[in-house]
Amino acid sequence: PTYLKLLKINAKVILDNFDFPFLYKLFGGRSLLIKVHHGTPKYLEKYYGLKKVFAKLYAFFLGVLYSYSSRIVDLNIAVSSKVKTELVKYYHVTPEKIIVIHNGVSTERFKPRDKIFARKVFNLPLDKKIVLFVGGDLDRKGFKEALQSVEFLRKEFKDLFFLVVTRAKRVIAHANHVKILKDVPEDLMPLVYNASDILLLPSKYEASLPLTVLEALASGCPAVVSQNAAEEKYNGQGYIIAHNYGEFINYLRILLKNVNYREEMGLRGRNLIVSEYSLKNFDKYVEVVDRLIKRK
Repeated sequence: PTYLKLLKINAKVILDNFDFPFLYKLFGGRSLLIKVHHGTPKYLEKYYGLKKVFAKLYAFFLGVLYSYSSRIVDLNIAVSSKVKTELVKYYHVTPEKIIVIHNGVSTERFKPRDKIFARKVFNLPLDKKIVLFVGGDLDRKGFKEALQSVEFLRKEFKDLFFLVVTRAKRVIAHANHVKILKDVPEDLMPLVYNASDILLLPSKYEASLPLTVLEALASGCPAVVSQNAAEEKYNGQGYIIAHNYGEFINYLRILLKNVNYREEMGLRGRNLIVSEYSLKNFDKYVEVVDRLIKRK
């Protein structure tokens, strides 16, 4: 239905965020098509058990259509070098048809604020060290691993508190030092990061630095993330990449022990977002559209 509606629009360029833009061409669409890739179907390989079986079947059929769509559009925009590599390697898109434009977040909306005020908004303890987890797909985002890390460190840090923000319907984590916030309104999400000391994300797959990490860093909240959720070249600039369970424990311990280092990492993360991942990145979309129109 969406592609049929697009046929009625007399636009020079359509910036497409759907999976199968080839349908637009199939129905006779004449506008130039730019497909934006926030990830590829490779994420479906990161599930386990029965879910993985269905995911693999879905990934096979999705991959064929995804590959075809990505090859027939006029241009592909990947949100990271990782996504570009996957498009070339697994979906046979020519590199010349792909450009990389990183995501960006508002540095006015997400910025450092008073921690005590933010904690009072969510009725969080004022005297605890709060580790934050944010994610809807609990399996892929590594919720189990995050919870295990916090539980292990609770033996050493009695004042450790775990805050979980999710849309998932079932979250199993019953303890006095765990609080689960569901369906937090978008306008309150900045305060979630302001209330927290560290973001923890042991994700099994991300297309790039996910918005969760970008928002946390912009808010001055440092992060410990898996190698699947970060770019190596910025490691140490607000976030620390952990490659295994032991490293997650170690890096969390360092940040929890050293408040000065934690604050320094928060400042580095803020500076990284301002310089590399602000909303200015979206100006590049306008430049790309202009170049494509002139070229055609």
